[in-house]
Amino acid sequence: VHEVFQAHPQFPVHIHVLKNPRRTCGLKVSALTQVIQELSDSTAYFALIDADAQPDPDWLSELVAPFSDPTVGATSGIRWYCPRGDSLPDTVRRQWNGDAVVQMHSFQVPWGGSLAIRSEVASDARTLERWRNCICEDAPLAATLKELGMRLQIVPNVILVNDESIDMAGCFQFIRRQILFTLLHHPARKTLAAFWMLKTMWT
Repeated sequence: VHEVFQAHPQFPVHIHVLKNPRRTCGLKVSALTQVIQELSDSTAYFALIDADAQPDPDWLSELVAPFSDPTVGATSGIRWYCPRGDSLPDTVRRQWNGDAVVQMHSFQVPWGGSLAIRSEVASDARTLERWRNCICEDAPLAATLKELGMRLQIVPNVILVNDESIDMAGCFQFIRRQILFTLLHHPARKTLAAFWMLKTMWT
């Protein structure tokens, strides 16, 4: 990491090392709670992106553009699976994710792989308390936004494409994890559960 930034000194980058990982939450969430408390009050937004993502050059500017509306407390891009192969697990995950995008938009479910948050939302005591006691950072954010009277803005044109393949065990692990995190932490968990049950019965 240091070698990359030494080769590009024009970027004002600061590296923060996780000092005390918490046992009550995931490592990513533990790191978030630390860095939020270390940054200056002049920070307007926090933006998160998956390490394996391949964003367009205008990813960040498009992700933060909706913050011109003061009612928007967070913005989220969209993940899209477009695997190079056409195996059964690749097809299942691609189809499941396509359906999930509609649910995420309808029920205000953020995605931590491409997410921007107002600093006052991220540093709110309710956000930090939720993050300190959960494994993921995105689903619990919806509860704080609701309490603050703010909303999540899905940004459809900020699409991060994932072209990796997956095996069947990994596919079911992915789907199970997405459902579990949402049911544990999202305020619309009952509605989402009912939606999934009806969809399963219909199909």
